[in-house]
Amino acid sequence: VFDYREFDLIIIGDLHGFKKSIKFEKVLIKSFKPDFVLHEILENYKLTKEEAYKIIKSKKWKSELFNYNDIKYLFKMVIETNIPFIGSDLNNHGVKSVNNYRVERELTKEEIKDEVKLIKKRELKQADNIIRYLNKNKKLICIIGTYHLRHDSALIQKLSKLKSLKILLVYPHIKGKLFYGQMDFKIDNIDYTYQL
Repeated sequence: VFDYREFDLIIIGDLHGFKKSIKFEKVLIKSFKPDFVLHEILENYKLTKEEAYKIIKSKKWKSELFNYNDIKYLFKMVIETNIPFIGSDLNNHGVKSVNNYRVERELTKEEIKDEVKLIKKRELKQADNIIRYLNKNKKLICIIGTYHLRHDSALIQKLSKLKSLKILLVYPHIKGKLFYGQMDFKIDNIDYTYQL
């Protein structure tokens, strides 16, 4: 058990919409009481409690990538925690063709190269946003897809150079094996573990 108050930053590997993940994140937010929550699913948008109420009332969200129903749990979380959530990523996650984004097919070699470059660009953007808010002496929780927490990610590499910060990484895992989201899984087998 940690005293969360001793950390400057908590980064949580998100499972994107699973109730187990949402519940865990909510508990951590309420315990840590950050000034802001940075969240990759909000792309580059900012969200206050008042704005979240309006979105829930209208059932409309401005993203091309995520529709209201897919992420309404986030709007509810903003209201429940009363903490501003800020997008930590690129608009539309940097995807050029949103219509071609979730096509279920094998990627070409060129598309794979583009995907690797895009992931690095997104991770550097996420790291820059974290650093920007930390430079304002703000306590942060950052929620990002668990894939971005692998040890060779540009995000982890950049943040690991900030020696004066106390960072807590919170990973989903299956029986002790860190889970990066690139494998089949049963949600009941996933738990969370901490790394300093």
